[in-house]
Amino acid sequence: MRNDIFFTNPDGSPVVAADGTKLIDTRKVIGKGYTRGWFTNCSCRYRVFEGARATKKSYNMIGYEPLFKIVADPNRNILILRQNDVDNYQTTYAQVVRCIGDLGWENRFDIRKSPFEIIYKPTGQKIIFRGLNNPTSLNGITFPVGEFTDIYIDEAFEVTDQDAFDKLDQSCRGVMKPEAVYKFRQVTLCLNPWSQDCWIYREFFKGRLEDDFDVLDNPRVTYVDKFDWGYVGQGGSGLYLHKSTYKVNEFRDKEVWDRSAEEMKIKAPEKYRVRFLGGWGNITGPVYPEWNDSLIHDPIDFVGLDARGMPRMVFSDFAIGLDTGLSNGQGGKRTVKKGEDPTVRIKSATTMQLCAITADRSKMVVVDEYFHSNAKGYNDINTDNKDDLTQPMLVAQCVQYIKKWIHVYGDNKYTRLMKGTIDVFVDGADRGFQDSLRMECRKENLNNVRVFGSGGKTTIQSRVDFEGLMMAYDDFWISKNCPNLIREIKNARRGEKGEAREDTDDHALTAMEYGMAQMLVDLKRYKEFMHD
Repeated sequence: MRNDIFFTNPDGSPVVAADGTKLIDTRKVIGKGYTRGWFTNCSCRYRVFEGARATKKSYNMIGYEPLFKIVADPNRNILILRQNDVDNYQTTYAQVVRCIGDLGWENRFDIRKSPFEIIYKPTGQKIIFRGLNNPTSLNGITFPVGEFTDIYIDEAFEVTDQDAFDKLDQSCRGVMKPEAVYKFRQVTLCLNPWSQDCWIYREFFKGRLEDDFDVLDNPRVTYVDKFDWGYVGQGGSGLYLHKSTYKVNEFRDKEVWDRSAEEMKIKAPEKYRVRFLGGWGNITGPVYPEWNDSLIHDPIDFVGLDARGMPRMVFSDFAIGLDTGLSNGQGGKRTVKKGEDPTVRIKSATTMQLCAITADRSKMVVVDEYFHSNAKGYNDINTDNKDDLTQPMLVAQCVQYIKKWIHVYGDNKYTRLMKGTIDVFVDGADRGFQDSLRMECRKENLNNVRVFGSGGKTTIQSRVDFEGLMMAYDDFWISKNCPNLIREIKNARRGEKGEAREDTDDHALTAMEYGMAQMLVDLKRYKEFMHD
């Protein structure tokens, strides 16, 4: 056992580690609420940390703890996973690097980007980062020093395939070497409880640790937990469950965060139970329970003048989001059966949404839409070819609609809408459409129009969560000119596997999200949302 660096367990007792002499008090780093589940106090094979946003679970359990495990035990090597490897690199990797800096351990770890891994210099132990979307990278994981002992999965709700989890679980097992300080291998999951309709709830929580909102909402309760030593999984036995509320994070900005919690409890109680108390989400209700028709406004509210001759609404920024509908594998064709209402589910559409945020940075506003589908009655521009969405003529239609918007909204000198450079964000997968759109804009002398790919996006669940939050606060307004976006919001349902939003009949929603994505950072409420 190494004895030249010391830090304390959450209970205050010392732990011997590898190099240096700096004393670190773990309690000051991770705070309260996670002592019972910390690796020095919990040897369960499986640990599941489920809870509200801003509950320290990712920072504590996937940021700090892997570092402490590596330093405390020369036998341990760690795999950190997310569903997608790109997301993993942008979140968990950056998070662990930040924790290294917080601890002042930069000189003890070799931080590498190709491949993404972190090496403990005194021993050569590793923390590696992978994605379940790249299964070949998970085959035969070995380490030059020590053993493969730990798996951490962040945003575990994204992992919809339990079979993939079980195979991974089985790959990390075996009798520990004699030199191991801690004689157990461990699998740790962290997640926000977006929906009860997921295998993680059924496998681990059901019948063991159910939601009790009377308890969770008690001001004195910051978390609830449960041990089940009789649980046996594919790779070992012992289960620890931890459900946290926002109150567990003593480092939160209480003035902002607690006020938001109280407002949400009144305005959107279901969202409050999930977002602040860590309760499981509704598995049968609509995706946007906060939606109500008072969010629909007459276009005159956005571009008109009030009785004093002043603009009713002034915008600070605007953009156009465009979903081509050509990359979803539907082939662009949709047969409407006899007697079927095409407004219920439209599988393919090319649509643009004209999006803006208000000058006071408080509201998201969708001002207008263009929508083309071969479902009867859903073409904004009459054409001779209504049955095939793959025709390039749709590019010309989109440009003509942009010209129309410039004429209608660009002449309003008060709103700043459609002034100067006009940015259009197109489905990043459809590069051919992007190129054709640029060419058509040049042909029409629209030299102030810039076309971009949609680029990276936050998860659908995060988008849904923020959009619902804005609806609850009456800060997401939609024009009557956008009937298809309104229809999709009202009809939105979860996927069959518990996905945040069914991946069909969501083209207007997706286009709106493309348009809004680059402007959200300016919204006051978005900064609070991302901070949590």
